[in-house]
Amino acid sequence: LLKGVFYMKNKTYYDAKEVAEIVGCKLNTAYKIIRELNTELKSKGFIVFQGKINKRYFQEHYLMPDDNIGA
Repeated sequence: LLKGVFYMKNKTYYDAKEVAEIVGCKLNTAYKIIRELNTELKSKGFIVFQGKINKRYFQEHYLMPDDNIGA
């Protein structure tokens, strides 16, 4: 670990590569999915990170069971 860098063992976000693997799409499509979901979150007042999507929010929209969170 780098000094001063916070490390989370259980990530709460998916990146585009993970979204592409889950959905079974190309990387640029995964980025599009993330952009659309982040736009929704931002309009609701949430802080978003470019190229990442909150796992729970992603799973709610793709009807994935909760037991996959953190997998």
